[in-house]
Amino acid sequence: MKLRKEIDIPAFMKAVSSCKGDVIFDSGNGDALDLKSELCRYIFFTVEADEKLRNTGMIQCSLNEDYEKLKDYLQQM
Repeated sequence: MKLRKEIDIPAFMKAVSSCKGDVIFDSGNGDALDLKSELCRYIFFTVEADEKLRNTGMIQCSLNEDYEKLKDYLQQM
């Protein structure tokens, strides 16, 4: 699922931390960032600021229940 346009990134990261499974940002260019990794979070902050990259990226959760925790930050498809 794609991220909404206007989200509170620190609150989103707090929600990601509460997820039980992996939360991956797939850039759409073959890059995947595990948002539970501190290094990947730093890279994500840079990517998130680039609207073109942000618009092509997708959030993927390894556990379906984690989508519920992130629903306020994801676009409905």
